[in-house]
Amino acid sequence: QEAAPVYRDAKAPLEARVADLMARLTLDEKILLLAGESSMALNPIPRLGIPAVKMTDGPTGVRSPDGKPATVFPVGVALAASWNPDLAAMVGAAVARETKAHGADVLLAPTVNIVRTPRWGRNFETYSEDPWLSGRMGLGYVRGVQGEGIGVSLKHFAVNNQESYRFVVDSIVDQRTLREIYLPAFEMVVREADPWSVMASYNKINGTYAAENRWLLTDLLKKEWGYKGFVVSDWGATHTTAEAVNAGMDLEMPGPPKHFGDKLKAAVAEGKVSPAQIDDNARRMVRLIVRSGVIERGASRAASATPLRQSAIARKAAEEAM
Repeated sequence: QEAAPVYRDAKAPLEARVADLMARLTLDEKILLLAGESSMALNPIPRLGIPAVKMTDGPTGVRSPDGKPATVFPVGVALAASWNPDLAAMVGAAVARETKAHGADVLLAPTVNIVRTPRWGRNFETYSEDPWLSGRMGLGYVRGVQGEGIGVSLKHFAVNNQESYRFVVDSIVDQRTLREIYLPAFEMVVREADPWSVMASYNKINGTYAAENRWLLTDLLKKEWGYKGFVVSDWGATHTTAEAVNAGMDLEMPGPPKHFGDKLKAAVAEGKVSPAQIDDNARRMVRLIVRSGVIERGASRAASATPLRQSAIARKAAEEAM
């Protein structure tokens, strides 16, 4: 009998599986992988036996895709008060186990933005006003989650630090301030923990939206920091087609797409986006597919009948935070 293709061989090296699967995808299928199918699910490729990869929200515990109960863990700023990255790792691992129980593959967490104004609505879920502490705690959390085989999405990249005009504000920041205050936590996690994904934020940075900011997503993240994972837009943060893809924005969420999909197909046909760029974006999505284990499972992850109860870990974390 014919040997199974390399991409289906769980024992083959990751990059060999990625290369084999990339070689089998049509251009249309590659474009399909660059946008979600629904609010929290990616597009499957049934022809190749690839089910949908599923995501779910949750820096402070899983937000069940089906509205089922889930453990609420101490928030990021509480964990950071412990100054204990191992505690963040323990909580991350517990959240990852619950992510599996709720049938998802990627957790949209952690938040490592710096606390800069008391009125930012996400202060509670990030770690601190200190770049080093935020980075170490984020690193612990990511290692805990990904050690359980669940991917993270490191967010919100970058300089997304205020509530007023959060979706459109232009954060004007010089290089030194960016690199000393706003970027170190992201860089630390990217370089040391290889998060499966990074989430592009809503705001503009120095005049250009994060989701179409080539300096941010390609020059800095992918080239300077050597990032191999994929960039996902914050939900609704994509504003363009060719500009976003060419900047290195790999996945438009939520689905179905407003700017990718058919519009991206047209942009490729018109020569506004090169096949090489599509390949770079799609390869990152294929890497997710292989890492997530959906190929071996043969189906999207099913939610377990009984939710996990992990109050003992949440309590231990709360005690140390206090």
